[in-house]
Amino acid sequence: MGATIGEVGLRGSSVAVALCSTPFFYMTDTQQKLLDQKIIDLPLEDSLKSVLINSNIFILRDLLDMDVANWRKVIFRFNFHHQHEILEYLEKNNLTEFLKEE
Repeated sequence: MGATIGEVGLRGSSVAVALCSTPFFYMTDTQQKLLDQKIIDLPLEDSLKSVLINSNIFILRDLLDMDVANWRKVIFRFNFHHQHEILEYLEKNNLTEFLKEE
């Protein structure tokens, strides 16, 4: 469960503490390597790789830094089929917890 700002009581006083806006997930070494893998090296269709690279998305983490709802809005020629393929890949590799959603 994520939060944006929290308050922590410190010996009777109140101190504002900035927290991460997204939930913290433990990341395995395998997940870390997959997130940092180059798009060109992923087992995806060439057309999808081309669309992502032409939109300056070079590693998987670049894509996951964006909200899923915005993928088709901001990535030129990115379509529902591409989105489905990415989501399947993420699910297969236990990476869905790193998806950003509004």
